[in-house]
Parts: sequence; structure tokens; C-alpha cells
Amino acid sequence: MMTLGMRGHRLWLVGLGLGAAACGGGMERHVRRMFANEHLCDAAEVQVENESDGRFRASGCDRTELYTCGERQCLSASTLSSSPPARTSAKPVLREPKADPDLVGIAHREKNAGGAEVIVLDVRLDQETLLKLRATADGKKPVELTVVHLAAAPAPPNCELGAMIDGQRVELPKAKLLTKEVRDERHATILSTQLSGAIVRDLAAARQFAVRTCDTPATVPPEALPEVRHFALLYEEDLAWQAPAREGGTGGFLAPAGGWPVWKVTSTAPAAVIRGAALEGPALFKTLSRSVFRVVVTSNEGTMQGSAVAVSQAELLTNCHVVEGAQKITLQQGKLERKAELSRANPAADRCVLSVSEADLTPIRGVRSYDSLEVGEPLFTLGSPSGLELSLSNGLLSAKRDEKGAHIVQTTAPISPGSSGGGLFDAHGNLVGITTKVLVDRDRLNQSLNFAIPADSFWQP
Repeated sequence: MMTLGMRGHRLWLVGLGLGAAACGGGMERHVRRMFANEHLCDAAEVQVENESDGRFRASGCDRTELYTCGERQCLSASTLSSSPPARTSAKPVLREPKADPDLVGIAHREKNAGGAEVIVLDVRLDQETLLKLRATADGKKPVELTVVHLAAAPAPPNCELGAMIDGQRVELPKAKLLTKEVRDERHATILSTQLSGAIVRDLAAARQFAVRTCDTPATVPPEALPEVRHFALLYEEDLAWQAPAREGGTGGFLAPAGGWPVWKVTSTAPAAVIRGAALEGPALFKTLSRSVFRVVVTSNEGTMQGSAVAVSQAELLTNCHVVEGAQKITLQQGKLERKAELSRANPAADRCVLSVSEADLTPIRGVRSYDSLEVGEPLFTLGSPSGLELSLSNGLLSAKRDEKGAHIVQTTAPISPGSSGGGLFDAHGNLVGITTKVLVDRDRLNQSLNFAIPADSFWQP
């Protein structure tokens, strides 16, 4: 975890409200205005207590701040434990990771005034721009994104907040705009909005994150991006704690964002096509190619890829290990690219089902049952081995085996990394299995020992 050298950041933000102030009540009004500027509070709701010796405690917006004031300015001493104003000393906030509690730029959890746990991250983007992320640990409220920007002129009334993740603009709700006049005729533009769950998942794997205030863009420094991802992962971890426990285990796979959804049988398998002559290779490829997709999975560890097979207009079959740790799932086929969601999962059996919002997929012709398969019949694989989209190969059904109480299809049809989640088909174009794994020797050589999960098992408990 990289620690940013941003100790001066809080002093910079507090500087938004610095200026000459009189003693006594004037100084209290000055502290009240500073606190309101920083924490987006209504100044009328901020309480200030004079603790003597130039020390003032301000409270409001579920925060408490201690200020030390001289003749012409006040500086924030630290962020204190959120509790009702008191003359006794407050305990420092407990933060993660356990480092200097006053460091800015570290995603951490802390308690607000009501005792609720919140996830906090402040990142200084440049000398004029500060980004703030806030989330409640119970997940009952959307994640808040606030950007504070200093400029010579006040923001126009139509000033908007924009965001870009990995080079793509994302849609945000209209931001609330606040402007505050500050020292040296400079102005602070404060824009606040909320982030959807999908955007937070994108942040958990983001390689670039930028915001634009009015017409002024600012990018999160590369060294700060790990903390943005850390913030999103902390939020998703808390959401997972709120979800019900699931049965069946994880299969040793890292759960995707939101956890593994429940496995359930929602329909019956499409009937197999058994009439007519077997299809030759070109006709078979033409029949199947619109039903098999390349799957690109983005996680906080990088990008992985596999395959998936459409079995209805809205659902596709794949392996759970293909979508392990997924923050974002994208289907690709030629120039077509669309988003998919994980709808059902049995990670212990490596069976997962993806879904798309628009039911316009071209499904496969039918599904062969495991019991109907015969050793020696010709089989074909279609998937994206090593990322090579829609690669067709042929072989034989070598054996029907049981592995740990589950059926498995052995074939000589080639399977490679990236083939996982692709289709194993018979000569009529029926789906026989979902290609899953290969067996290699100590020299990493594959002796045509390739395996698939029976297709009809995806319609079984």
C-alpha cells in the first residue's frame, strides 16, 4: 500500500477559509466558516467551542475538528474521533491501515458522530483540486463523490461534474453545486454526486480515473490509484458481509463483485437435434459461430479472458473460474461488445451462468444429455484459445468418467487456456459440454487429455 506524502493537504483545504479574524466571537465565526467550507455543512448547523489558548473545537455533519488559531489565521490540528463536543481530549480515529492517523490519501474506515462506520478516502489531484469519496459500511446509501476545486472566478450556475474511468466517460447523476468565496479573491467550487454500484465496481479495477469540474479536468495520480481501488474493495467487502451466507462452498475461486449468486434451475435444457445428416465443418461453424463469445473479465488483478456459449436469447454458460474475482464482464464477438452479469453460480462444480439485459442472443441448436453420448463419436470445440476468437477444432469422445461423484467428458478435441467456458459440440451442432480443463505432464505437454463439464448438468441442482 503506497502512502502519499500529503500531510499538507488538510492545511491546503482549510486554507479555503483563511483570512483575518477578530478575537473572541469573530474567531469562532471564522472557525465555523472554515469547517463549513471543508465539510460541506451549513454554517448555521456548526457548533464551535472555545477551549482556550487559541484552540477551538468545531462539530457538525457527523465530524469533529480541532483548530489552533493565531492572530490572523487558524489551522486544523487533526481529524478527531467523531463524538459530541466535549472539553475532554478526544481519542484519535482508528484507521486502516494502521499508520499515522493524520495521513491523507489512504482509504480507511472510521466512525461518524452517530457511531456508524464509514469508508473514507481523500485524494489531492493537483494544487487546486481535491477528490473525496465517502461510503457507509452497511451499503444502505450510495457512495458519495465530492470534488473541491479552487479557481480565480466563481463557478457558473451550469457547472457540472464529469468522470472518466479507463478512458471512458461514465454517467453520473447531476451534481449538487456549492461555491464559497475564499482568501485572495479565489473561489472554491464544490460539486457532490453519487456513484452507482456498477461505477464502484469499475473503480475497484480502474487503471485510470479522472474528473472534470466545469471545464477543468484533473486525473488521479498513478500512485494514488491503488487507494481508489482499495476504497472500492473495502466497500464491496462490507456489502458482502451484509449478504446472506451461501451453501456449497467457493470451489477455491475468488468471488466476483457482489459474491457468488445462488445456483438454481430456472428452465429445461433445449431439446437436442437428432434428425438429418451430420454437418460438415464449414456448415457446423456457420451454425455455431453466432452462439459462442469471447469473455473478457476485468478484476483488481488485471484482465483475463475465456469463452461462453449462448443457450437462450438472454443466458450463456461458462466456467466459474473464468469469472473469478470479476469486477466487470464483457462479451466480445467480432466488432460486437456488450456487458454481461453473473446471474447463477455453483463454483464448487465450476458451473456459472451469465446474462445480458437485452434478450437478443442467438442460442445453440440443442443440448445432448450425458447418458446419450457414445465413446468414439466425433466432437468439436469452439471457443477462444489464447484469445483467438472462434477457433474450431475436432476430435473424438475419448471417455465418460466420474470425478468426485460428478460426470465429466474426456475428448481429444484440443482445449487451451482461453478455451474455458467454450462449447464442446457433436456433429449435429448440439452442445455436449462446456470445455473446462486439460491434463498435462511434468513437461507441461498435453497428450490430448481434455475435459468438459456435461452440458445437461447446467440444468440440474
